[in-house]
Amino acid sequence: MTNEISNLEDINTIRTGEGDVTRAKNRIIKNNEGIITKIAKSIAENPNYFAGIAPEAATQGMGVSTYGQAKKLYIDTLKGNLGTMIANEWDPTIEPDLEKFTRNRGFVRANSLATDLGVVDTRKTEGGIGITKDLTTELDIGTDEDIEGAIDQREEEQAYLLKDKLPNAEKVYKNLKS
Repeated sequence: MTNEISNLEDINTIRTGEGDVTRAKNRIIKNNEGIITKIAKSIAENPNYFAGIAPEAATQGMGVSTYGQAKKLYIDTLKGNLGTMIANEWDPTIEPDLEKFTRNRGFVRANSLATDLGVVDTRKTEGGIGITKDLTTELDIGTDEDIEGAIDQREEEQAYLLKDKLPNAEKVYKNLKS
């Protein structure tokens, strides 16, 4: 119960800016270190987060020699992020359960942490969302003039289709034709 009262006092100090804000932030992190550590380890052990990263990718990406060092770096960084998140964002009037708040927001925050630490996300680079190939070479779409010609042709086709529907479309179509 003492930590809860201290948390509320510290949140009030942080929100109002009255008093030693830095001390309040540090105290709120220290008072909730157990929750922060528990959640950080839980996230790290989840296969959708750190546990799903190949050891080679983790060590090379994070610039450390062992997987254990990479995991420690991940957990320590996550703990810092979670502590800062609690100090800056937790509002007990909206979510009174600090652990629930930290767990829910923590998983969302951890989505990009490994990438932020230097690990390449192969799900995004192997033809997924973040394609890294040069598509102009892969698709052999031609020169800039070919592309501009295709764009001009497409604009002309769209203007023709719209000419009966929009008042100025006929003028645009005639301008494109000339």
